[in-house]
This record gives sequence, C-alpha cells and structure tokens, in this order.
Amino acid sequence: MSEFPACDFSDTKGSSTSTFSDVAWSIFQTASTGLAGFAHPSSDVRGAGGGSSIQLARRILVLGSSGAGKTHLSSRLAAILGLEVIHLDDHFWQRGWRPREEREWRKMVSEMVQRDSWIMDGTYENSLDLRIPHADAIILLECHRLRCMGRVLRRQVDDWIRSRRDRLYKGPSRFDPDHIRYVWRYPTATRPAVLAEIERHGRGKPVVVIDGPEGLAPFLSSLRADPYVSAA
Repeated sequence: MSEFPACDFSDTKGSSTSTFSDVAWSIFQTASTGLAGFAHPSSDVRGAGGGSSIQLARRILVLGSSGAGKTHLSSRLAAILGLEVIHLDDHFWQRGWRPREEREWRKMVSEMVQRDSWIMDGTYENSLDLRIPHADAIILLECHRLRCMGRVLRRQVDDWIRSRRDRLYKGPSRFDPDHIRYVWRYPTATRPAVLAEIERHGRGKPVVVIDGPEGLAPFLSSLRADPYVSAA
C-alpha cells in the first residue's frame, strides 16, 4: 500500500468514489499522455548529473507517484550512502491499513525530521511543509502513469498473497479504484502540488529529477563514482 492521505479523488463535486469503468475510460481517453509539458522545480538537476548535488546531503527526500520506485531507490541509496531509510508508509499505516489521525501523524513526522540523517521515502504531500525545510536535497522520481499503475496493481496482488500467509501482516489488500485514480491523476493533480510545496519551502535546495527507470542506473553509478561517496 502506498500513500494517498487526505487527497480528493473526485473530478466533480459531490463524488469522491471512482469505479473501474471510470478509470478505464480515463485511460482510453488519455493513454498517450506522459509527463511531458509539466513544469520542473527551478533548482532541478537532471539525471546522472544529480550525483554531485547530493554527495554531502545527510537528509534526502525521495518523492514521486505511488509505483514510481521510491522504496527501491531509497534502499539502494541507503546502501551507497550509509544513511538510515525512513519508509513513511511503515509509519502512516496501522494494522488493517488504518491511517493515523492527522495530528498524531504530523507529530510523528516532526520528530522524525529532527534526526541527524535520513533518506525519507514517501510523498505525503500534506506533510511536505514539515519535511522540506529539514531536507538537504530532494529527489523527484518521474515515471509514466501507466507503468506506475501496473506496479501498484501488482503490489496489491502481492499484498493479498502475503496477507494470506502472514497473520502479523497489516491486513489484506484489495483492489482500490480510488488509489488507482490517485496514481492516474498524479501528473496533473498531486505533482503540481508537490512542486508548489518545493517552491514554497525549499527554494534554492537541489532537486534531482530522475526520469523513469532508465535514469536510475546512471544516477546510482554517478554516486558510486563520486570520490566523496567512495571515501564515506
């Protein structure tokens, strides 16, 4: 399960629940739409060139759509940089996939960002005002919405299988059309909100933009080749 707290999934007033047919029709209408044409933060660094931008960073935010690969990237970064990973999903969701109450959640986030170093995986746009000011660098992971949707659907199936085997797991997953709708609308709804928060709270901070899975390997290779990282 990935993050989508306190988000409006409706296209029209008075409706907050989508059906599978709604999502399918949206896909049919706009399947060729990717991320082209959307603004990037003014301080962004593209691709492998971002390695030097985070060589001294001790607090790194990893942001992007559900299914974009944030958890995988964060784990790889942790192995290279030797920093603690904080997967926000593990803290936000309780057993049975119950979300934390907003006041409790913001208190937890406020405490976590005070740590000396971290790689924080999770978009959770409603808490970016707490996290961006404490970050040394931000990684924005771009991924086509169809690829993200495929990964999320596969993850929901894997969660369901795991829940059948592990009683201590947080609870059975299910097909959630609202979550799929959130992923589909990320480029036009959530992403602009994320960029606005970066501009508002992180002006001047390096923002490394990784364009899809194809950009991941060059970026990680640039870190390994960096003398500052190698000496760490």
